[in-house]
Amino acid sequence: MLATPTHRPFAACEEDLHWFFNDSPGELGLHSNFPPMVLRLILGGDSPRTVASYEIDDCQLDAARRARRIERALSLVTEDRRDTLVGTFSGEAPLPMRLAFRELAWLAARSTAATEAYRNSNTARTFEDWLSRLPRRAKDDLVARLTLDRVILEAGQVLVQALLEFRAARAEVRRG
Repeated sequence: MLATPTHRPFAACEEDLHWFFNDSPGELGLHSNFPPMVLRLILGGDSPRTVASYEIDDCQLDAARRARRIERALSLVTEDRRDTLVGTFSGEAPLPMRLAFRELAWLAARSTAATEAYRNSNTARTFEDWLSRLPRRAKDDLVARLTLDRVILEAGQVLVQALLEFRAARAEVRRG
């Protein structure tokens, strides 16, 4: 979740999106069919140990309803904003970037402020390495601090716009 200590106007949206992209497969009971498939091939057909259970409990039904509502809301959001939400909440950013920027990692890497500062830095480091080190450098270097502030501000603004659109779409789906 976004690390805003006091006021979080999008807390419910953030929780829904984090759940949808990270926790919903487990709650929906989605499991890989690869191990049973390999056993069927080895054993030559279904055995009592390889037949999957198709029983659905109330928790899975609630998770399916919740996932369906979130998916409908995401379908109402513009493609750019949907990409922002997917990138932000699905954990697609590389680990060093997530450690440095948390939820804003995906957006920080796509910010104009970061790409311009990297281009002007004339460093031999890769963009990802340079950007993931920026918060550490910002502690002692004023230019790095200003760059970090610009990156975080830009990424935050993009995320807020995407969350505003998602919140409106979510409300529309609930009224549905």
